[in-house]
Parts: sequence; C-alpha cells; structure tokens
Amino acid sequence: MWLTNVMNRAASRRVRAYDRAMIRAQFASLFWAAIMEKRKHGNYPLSELAKALGRNKGEVSRWFSGNAPNWTVGTIAEVAYALDLQIRIEAVDRATGMVLTESGPKVVQPGPST
Repeated sequence: MWLTNVMNRAASRRVRAYDRAMIRAQFASLFWAAIMEKRKHGNYPLSELAKALGRNKGEVSRWFSGNAPNWTVGTIAEVAYALDLQIRIEAVDRATGMVLTESGPKVVQPGPST
C-alpha cells in the first residue's frame, strides 16, 4: 500500500511536469506561428516585438530558440497583446475526452453523413 502511494505520487508529479512543459511549448509555438504569419505579409523582426514589450531583443530571441520560456500569465497576455492576438483556451478531460471551454462543454456539430 505504501509503495503504491509513493509510486502514484511520483507518476502524478511526472504528469504535472509534463503538462507544464507542454503548455509552455504550446504558447511558444502559437506565438511563433503568429510571428511567421506576420512575416508572410511583410517584415516583422523580433526587435519589433521586443520594442512593443519593452524588452531587449536578445531576451525575446531566446524565447523562440530552444527551450520554451517559463512565462507568467502576465507575460503571455503581454505577448498576445503585442501580436494583436486573442487567446482562446480549451481543455480536454483525460477520462472522457470531453472538450471544455470557458463557457462549458464544447458542442461539436455533427458533419454531413456520407
């Protein structure tokens, strides 16, 4: 029993660490995709984002080169605002697969039958 509890807590810590890493990586990927989209329609250097955030270009460049940054919610909001993005968040219940949004379960419209 004791060993099972210890193993369950260790597994739980690994899952939480994985979830944190995935969230950081997803935000970095989302923001990088927005930057790349802006670059398709003209020049958008990272120095422009850095200036909008009041940060130095080196710091902003490090955010997108390697390990995902450990941003605070405030920084995520600042970057989203600087990129003119509205963030939408969904969560998936691991047990049921139900997709949840800020307004409740996401209703999936059935597609046309084939």
